[in-house]
Amino acid sequence: MGQLIYTDLSALEYREIAHFSQDRTLLELFNTGQDIHKVMASTVYGVESNNVTKDQRRDAKTFNYAAVYGVGEKTFFERLGREDYGLYDKIKNRYPGVNLWRDKVLLTLRKTRRIKSIFGRVWEYDKVTWDVEREAFNYIVQSAGHDILQIYLMEVMDTVESVKWPCETPLLVNEKHDSFILDVRDIIADQCCDIVKEIGKDLNPLILRYFGVKMTVPFIAEVKILSNLGST
Repeated sequence: MGQLIYTDLSALEYREIAHFSQDRTLLELFNTGQDIHKVMASTVYGVESNNVTKDQRRDAKTFNYAAVYGVGEKTFFERLGREDYGLYDKIKNRYPGVNLWRDKVLLTLRKTRRIKSIFGRVWEYDKVTWDVEREAFNYIVQSAGHDILQIYLMEVMDTVESVKWPCETPLLVNEKHDSFILDVRDIIADQCCDIVKEIGKDLNPLILRYFGVKMTVPFIAEVKILSNLGST
């Protein structure tokens, strides 16, 4: 139609894990508005956050993923491209609260063959294997993230569809686990983008309204106007 409004839920899974685990480091990071990947890069490479390079921040995404999901040595070294046990130990112990929470989740799964997300979704398993443990842990995080995206998207679509636009109503053209894209006419792109930004600047009231859960870190969306999908 004209322009694309791209919205991405900022560090969605890490914010969820901060709430689930109540890890002190993660809670402080998100409640003070810091960039989790820049802080990780700063810690690993010994530089100020403002001096972290794009490559270092990209590496830090791998480090943070390994830290919260409990990636094993072999997988970590494959992603890193070298063996570095000192770095692995530093990463593995970066968020102790997450490690304790993950162990608790898996222990409950082994005892009951059942897991439940924070928003009430339940999964039951006939048996528990390593693959099932990995899958179940991912479900707890990813299902809640998708639920948050859905209530945000519903709020946006309800709002934009209630407006009397001078042209076609904004069209949803893509949606995945932490983002969605609207296709809009040029003449309403800025106004529509403002609506999406306003709703996305604080998703916690929506989460509380729909699920009755008061999150302990802020959930926010980053929104921008694109001319094509290659700009994401």
